[in-house]
Amino acid sequence: QEGGIYKSTDQGLSWSICLDDASGGLPITALETTDHALYMAMNLGTVFKSSIFCGITNTLNNLDELFVSSVWTKLQVVTGVDASSDLVFVGTTIKDNIDNRYGVYFSSDSGENYTQKNNGIGDYSVQALAIDPYDSNRLLLGTAGGGIFKTTDGADNWTAVNSGTIGSLSLAFAEDPTDENHLLAGGSVGLPEATGGFYETNDGGSNWNRVTALQVDPVALDISEVNANTILAGGYRGGIYRTTSGTSGTWSNVLSVNTPISRFSRDSVSSSKIYASAHKLGFFKTDEHTLGDLGV
Repeated sequence: QEGGIYKSTDQGLSWSICLDDASGGLPITALETTDHALYMAMNLGTVFKSSIFCGITNTLNNLDELFVSSVWTKLQVVTGVDASSDLVFVGTTIKDNIDNRYGVYFSSDSGENYTQKNNGIGDYSVQALAIDPYDSNRLLLGTAGGGIFKTTDGADNWTAVNSGTIGSLSLAFAEDPTDENHLLAGGSVGLPEATGGFYETNDGGSNWNRVTALQVDPVALDISEVNANTILAGGYRGGIYRTTSGTSGTWSNVLSVNTPISRFSRDSVSSSKIYASAHKLGFFKTDEHTLGDLGV
C-alpha cells in the first residue's frame, strides 16, 4: 500500500496504516509532533495537523492562497502552553511562475494563521530548518545558493552566517544536546546546484570549520545525547558513517547503501535508540549504547 502515514508501537518491527493516503498522493516531506498534535508537511507546500495523531486530519493551509513549494516542504514545531498555541515554522522552495509565496512562514496558533518571515534571506529556497533545543527564538536555515542563515528573534530577522563555509547548498543540521553553541551542517554535491561540504561550529554558527576527516557530504546528521563525540552522518550516496571520537576522529561506515539517508530520529521514550530513513529502502535502527551496526 502506498501513501499515508504508518505507525509502529514495537520499535519498527511491524507497521500499521495510521492515516490512509493522508497526503492525497503527494510525498510527505516532514513529520513533527508536539504534546498536542502531529504536523505533516508535503511537497508543493501543504501542511496538515492531526490533533489525535492517528485520526481526523485538519488542513492548516490552502495551497492556492498561502504558501507554495516546488519540491519539499520543511517543518519545525514547538509545544505551546495549550493545543492552540503550538509554534509552527514552515520552510518552502521557490516554485516557477509563482509570486513571492515561498521562504519561511511562522504560526503562533498551532498553524491556524501564518506570517511570512523572509527578512534578510533574499530569494533563496529553504533546504533545511533547525530550532535551537534551548531557545525556540534561535533557528538555523539552510538554503540553495545562499548558504546558512541564523535568527535569534524567532525568525523576524535573518543574518547570513557563512564564515568558513564554501558549500552553497545546506541540507542538514544537528544540534549538540549538551552545548547550544556546538552545531553541524552538511550539504551534498549529489544535487546539481550544490558545492557540498561538511562543517562544524562551536560559537553558535558565527564561524564554521570544514570537517575533513570524513570525505562525505552529509544530508542527515545526529549528535549523541550521551556523548557529543559520537556522531552519525548520512550521505547522499554511500550510507551511514559514525565516529565516537568527534568530527576530527576516525569514521566507520556502519550501513552501506547507494541511496540518500534522509533523516535520523531518536525514540521519544528511549533516546539511545536511533532510526534512520533511507530513500526507497525504509527504516533502519540501532542502539548507541551497544554501538552495533545498523540493522533492519
